[in-house]
Amino acid sequence: MNQLLVVDDDKRIRQIIKKYFTSLGHMVDDVENGLLAVEIVKANPNKYEVIIMDMMMPEMNGLEAFEEIQTFNLSIPVIMTTAFGNVTLGVEFMKLGGSDFIEKPISMEILAIKVKQAIEIRLLKESFQSEKISRQAILESNKLKRDFLSKITHEFRTPIHSILNFSKFGLNSDSMEKIHDYFGNIHQSGDRLLELMDGLLNYSKMETDIVSFDIKREDICDVLSNAFVEYKGVQGEGHFEFEILNLMEQSVTHFDVKRLKQSFIRIFDNLHKFDPSNNNVYAVLKATTITLGNDESDFVTLPAIQLNIAKINETVEKGQVDHTLELFKNNNSANSSIIPEEFGIKIYENILKAHRGSLEIIHMPGKGILFEISLPLTK
Repeated sequence: MNQLLVVDDDKRIRQIIKKYFTSLGHMVDDVENGLLAVEIVKANPNKYEVIIMDMMMPEMNGLEAFEEIQTFNLSIPVIMTTAFGNVTLGVEFMKLGGSDFIEKPISMEILAIKVKQAIEIRLLKESFQSEKISRQAILESNKLKRDFLSKITHEFRTPIHSILNFSKFGLNSDSMEKIHDYFGNIHQSGDRLLELMDGLLNYSKMETDIVSFDIKREDICDVLSNAFVEYKGVQGEGHFEFEILNLMEQSVTHFDVKRLKQSFIRIFDNLHKFDPSNNNVYAVLKATTITLGNDESDFVTLPAIQLNIAKINETVEKGQVDHTLELFKNNNSANSSIIPEEFGIKIYENILKAHRGSLEIIHMPGKGILFEISLPLTK
């Protein structure tokens, strides 16, 4: 059932058109001038499939109303009715993007054909646009996959070459001290290779929605601390400082410890890449709420943990960490959410989403980078 809007200052014509199209099964509204038509479309831009509008009306004529309506919805077909002999005006209207025009006195049969054609053309355009968007989404998805495979292949090469080279050095060395160092490097490269393989496996499982989780009730603060200790061990030499400010009475909830720890380690790695010269990382845990659901009818608000992990300037005192993170969070500059592609942590973002949580990355050029994680607080 299609919904039409008839706009004409002649009440008799409006009633004739409304009665005829109602008999064909359409729902029809009518107003007496262009100004009212603009107001009703503005209030609900997607309500009408077709508008039938007179050219010459008081308050606002058909052309003026058409141009206003176009600002709210470009896709609504408008059929203009003109006085006999005003073909030139009708042609000008169509040049502006109008759907069609018909001269008065109006033939209801011809108008019905024009309305049907206008609806069919609109549906065809919408179908084409939808197909175009779907095709574009597929092309973009394929490009992302190609880029991912290209990058992961490069990442695999580095530890593999390290393992091969250090193994070769070890075979040709008589020094036990050097052999010990070589085996240490081989072990570190093997860990990196295993991490890449786990990441690739997670990516594959996320793509096919078959990933499984081992959910346990743990203290997220403890897991965060352990993740940093593990990350610091992998990095080896270097000065690393980590401070956690826990503003919650208790930070225990349900999650997959292994996968969440992997996510934290990846975040630490991204923070290091963002600013290798600054190894001071700060984290703040605080109580918040999170809203779950697909639409307003099934929205539910739950208590949650908000975890902010960031690098900040050395000039900021440690007691001001929470305040500084709030400044990062509330930054509304155009670049606030732009993170270089090489920092991509899509896999770990999906892991957090699977926990009914979220991950937001906020970048302040020249000041720092903030990872904001939210997870439901369950008992």
